[in-house]
Amino acid sequence: MGILKDTGEAIVRFGEIIVNKTEEYAKIGKLNVDIKRLQIDLGIAEKELGRYIITKIESGATSIDASDQQIKDLHEKITDLKKKITEKNAEIERVKETSKTKMESRAEKKPDSGAQ
Repeated sequence: MGILKDTGEAIVRFGEIIVNKTEEYAKIGKLNVDIKRLQIDLGIAEKELGRYIITKIESGATSIDASDQQIKDLHEKITDLKKKITEKNAEIERVKETSKTKMESRAEKKPDSGAQ
């Protein structure tokens, strides 16, 4: 009976590992989708800023005023998007670290069944 009990415990333990890894990968996947969306928004904002500057140059402007409200607004939007991307990357690292910590704590709590 000892072998069956050990086998059952091993199956349960591996099941927990699979569930935890699946949860971790799902969270990371969602965060990666969020990052990709933010990167697309960032590219759009940078293009808008570039188009605005090109329009200014084509209209005869010899210099670009950094205090122009539209330039300020677009720059703020770009900065905010970059910050959000950095936060999402940090959140991915936290998810990985939390998962690693959970696995280590479970490994420490696991009782040794010993040979029977």
